[in-house]
Amino acid sequence: MIFSSDHIYHLYNRGNRNIPIFYQERNYAYFTDKVRQYILPFADILAYCLMPNHFHFLLVTKNIEGNELNDAIGIMLRSYTRAINKQENQTGSLFQAKTKAKELNKEEKLPLICFNYIHLNPLKAGLVNQLDNWKYSSFNAYSNNLNDHLINKSLAKEFIGITFEEYSESIYSFNPSIDIQNKLYL
Repeated sequence: MIFSSDHIYHLYNRGNRNIPIFYQERNYAYFTDKVRQYILPFADILAYCLMPNHFHFLLVTKNIEGNELNDAIGIMLRSYTRAINKQENQTGSLFQAKTKAKELNKEEKLPLICFNYIHLNPLKAGLVNQLDNWKYSSFNAYSNNLNDHLINKSLAKEFIGITFEEYSESIYSFNPSIDIQNKLYL
C-alpha cells in the first residue's frame, strides 16, 4: 500500500480463511488499543467497524512520509496476531496476507458512501436488528453523540458533509448500487 498525505482511504482486512479475528469481548478493546497506538499517529479515523472476522476503517492520512503508515499497520497486525495466537493456543496467520487500502474520490461522494457502508456492516451481516446494538463501531458516537476516542468527529463532519443529528434515521434508507460498492474495494 502506498499512502499519500491528506487523502481518504477505506482500510480493511479479514481473518485468514475467513476465521474469526475476535474471539472474546476483550479482544475488541485490545485491538482498538493497538489502533490507537499504531494508526492514530499517522491518520485520523472517521469511521470504523470491527466485525467477528474482519475490520473496516475510513481514515484520512496526516502528513506522512514514506511507508510510515504501512509499516505501522503491519506492526499492529503482527502484534495483535501474536496475542490472539497465544490466547487461542494456535499458530500461523490470523489475517489475510495483504491489508487493503482503497483511496476514495471525494467528488464521487465515496467517503459518505463508505461511511454508511462501514456502519451498516453488522446489520447486513444479521448480527443486530438495530445499529446502536453493535458496540464495536463508531455508529453510536455519531447517532447518539457519544465519545469515542478513536474517531475524529469534527474532521468527519468536514469530509462526510452530513448532519449527525439526522444520521441515525437516514442510514437505514441507504442502499448503494453494486457498482458504487465495488468502488469501495480494490
